Amino acid sequence: MNDRFTKSSMTVTLLLGGLATMYFLTDGLKSGLSVAGGVFFSLANLLLLWKLIQELITTGERSGVNIAGVAVLKFIVLWGAFIAVMALGWASPIHLGIGFTILLFVFAMKGFGQWLIDYFKSSEEG
Repeated sequence: MNDRFTKSSMTVTLLLGGLATMYFLTDGLKSGLSVAGGVFFSLANLLLLWKLIQELITTGERSGVNIAGVAVLKFIVLWGAFIAVMALGWASPIHLGIGFTILLFVFAMKGFGQWLIDYFKSSEEG
């Protein structure tokens, strides 16, 4: 996953997440904020995973402190907050899921778009 792909995916996810949040706010404050929370969670999860992979797969010397810090943020703080929100009933699970899957939808559409480009390029050449 390269830097440009990740940043553009995160930007598109924020835009679509904002639109989805506004749409679900008409259903109620809890629904809209749950969608926004799902979008935030998926973006934070992606960013922390990306940083963890960068720290683990490096050509230079690995920093154990950086790896531990990112791992604690991702697996304890982020997932702990998610579990607390769900356990306390502060968010609607279905709306959190909708927000979370917006990033997955963006990835799927980017892959489909790239496949279309490659398909039509190969049909012009052949």
